[in-house]
Amino acid sequence: MEEDTTESLPQGGETSYVFPFDRLPPELLVAVFFQLDVGQICMCLPLVCKKWAALSQDAALWRPICLRFGYWEPDTTNQPQDWKAHFKDCTYFVPNTN
Repeated sequence: MEEDTTESLPQGGETSYVFPFDRLPPELLVAVFFQLDVGQICMCLPLVCKKWAALSQDAALWRPICLRFGYWEPDTTNQPQDWKAHFKDCTYFVPNTN
């Protein structure tokens, strides 16, 4: 018979449970988050926990998103200070009122 190696949620007053994603390094979490759509990154990730909220603002996530959408060229020396704000600026749409 195989040994059960799965973790269970804490019982009673226990507080030692560690969510499996918390064991992943930030670089790997950012790589996973990059697979999500922008709406999920902006609306859902910040609600999960403080760590994910911070990573959802990280330049390591938003720089490649800007590249994916063509909002920045990698050979350009002028880099935005805030990549998420840069993405928002590039996607802001003003409807035609004519």
